[in-house]
Amino acid sequence: MKKQKYTSSGDYDVVKYENFHELLKGLYDNYSEKTAIRFRKSGKETSITYDALIRQICDLYYFYKRNDIQNRNIGILSENRYEYITIYLASVFQNVIAPIDRELTPGELASLIKKFDIKVLFYTDKTKEKLDALPEKDTLRLINIDADYQTITQDHCAPDSFFKDTEHTDSHKFSVLAFTSGTTGAVKGAMLSQRNIVSNLRAPLLYMHLESPMLQLLPMNHMYGFHPDLLSPLYNGDTICINMALKDIAKDFKYYDPYYIGVVPVMLEGIYKNIIREARRQNKEKLFYRLIKLSNRLRKCHIDIRRLLFQNLINKRLRIIVCGGAFLDPVYIDRFEEIGITVLNGYGMTECAPLISVNRDRNNIRGSAGAVIQGTKVKIADDGEILVKGWNVMSGYYNDKEETELSFVDGYYKTGDIGYLEDDILYVTGRKKNLIILKNGKNFSPEAIEKELLRLPYIKECLVMADVRNSTEIVIAKILLDCNADNKGNVCNDSEAEQLKKDIEAINRTLPPYMRIDDFEIVSEAFEKTSSKKIIRNKYTMPTENTIQKNKTKEL
Repeated sequence: MKKQKYTSSGDYDVVKYENFHELLKGLYDNYSEKTAIRFRKSGKETSITYDALIRQICDLYYFYKRNDIQNRNIGILSENRYEYITIYLASVFQNVIAPIDRELTPGELASLIKKFDIKVLFYTDKTKEKLDALPEKDTLRLINIDADYQTITQDHCAPDSFFKDTEHTDSHKFSVLAFTSGTTGAVKGAMLSQRNIVSNLRAPLLYMHLESPMLQLLPMNHMYGFHPDLLSPLYNGDTICINMALKDIAKDFKYYDPYYIGVVPVMLEGIYKNIIREARRQNKEKLFYRLIKLSNRLRKCHIDIRRLLFQNLINKRLRIIVCGGAFLDPVYIDRFEEIGITVLNGYGMTECAPLISVNRDRNNIRGSAGAVIQGTKVKIADDGEILVKGWNVMSGYYNDKEETELSFVDGYYKTGDIGYLEDDILYVTGRKKNLIILKNGKNFSPEAIEKELLRLPYIKECLVMADVRNSTEIVIAKILLDCNADNKGNVCNDSEAEQLKKDIEAINRTLPPYMRIDDFEIVSEAFEKTSSKKIIRNKYTMPTENTIQKNKTKEL
């Protein structure tokens, strides 16, 4: 089993590649016979070695050359699958790869293809219905992965020829067009070079020890889901197991027994709640908490039996979960640590390929986004905005000079997030655009209040915002209850409403007067979200008709 070694700086020793040519050549030379990818389809497992993976990348590369597909923007509209990896890695040399969100409507897809000059589109049997609204199919080359991939990759080209052809790859070449989630309007395309991405793949490996296998869960079209979550373990020569459908996550945990997974906070919270729910179903919830207390006492005496006590809760081998994409309640870091699993929180943006900071496995600071990664500089503007400069930052937005100029100041990318640095550790407190600015000049991040509300076990989702009622400025909270928590539904009965009111009053007592919640509303439906599971806030800036209860809460 391969072990990462420490350097004199205290980081792990990881080989440095400048571009995808160097990365693929290194993998071919060092891990050719090792299993790179595993996946299951219709109950049958397929394993792909690094040799086979790279040979298929070669076949696709020469397919592009034979068919004069060069200097084109190539879109891929697909569910998670093995072919996504080879298409991506073959496209970055002569072309630009543009991973597309499969949850776009046909109309949104048509607009995106036109706006971003997509000339070739890979799609699948599951996504072909999205193509109906495409206005100019005769000018767009369509390739069905299910029907055409095997034919395209049957030439079995020699890797030596491929590596010779690509040895002069420009590390600064624009190679990936990464779309922002578009929570506030039109989608933008971040232009990323090979150096932006490859340097970012190496960064997390410097700070955490990984072993095979890892289980890939997040959508591959998302920057976090594909780069640090999938390509970083690949960079490390590890084995990646692909979850082909979310409904199979529990089965895949048991089957692959991963050492490492990457998740977003809502998934992490769901995993832990499922642990508690299963313990409750087996009438072992009290035993579970007693064992945690016992384990915690033993750890104070340097006796660690967490794996013995809790290894069957998820799977036996799981040691590391990396979490990003949104705010993570530090409570979950503690809860997983109690059962022997390290949760490392990180922070990033699509425009930064995406990683900006991440916690170390030997210096995990709860509540923080970790230390700034190698090759990246972070500073805090006078208004608290996080500014980033470094190897990972995009060159700009595709065909959008005005937005590009607005997004940089003195060479630093303006993240739009509010935070602070403390001994090179980054803390993110909220989004600048979400900042609530009151008429009295006070301002605060609603996320600070939302994280307190979400600690109540029966609250599933919430939004905090300002409103004006009867000429008075107030702070309101919209709340979706967790139907699975203590058998609660979407509607409070009188006693439950009173308990919620008391809990909010307790939270209010911990807050400055200007941040206190004046009113709360129970909503009947989940908030609308982007495909990366972020709530689209601007849809809920005013009270909506799905409000079913209101209660005054602030103590005057």
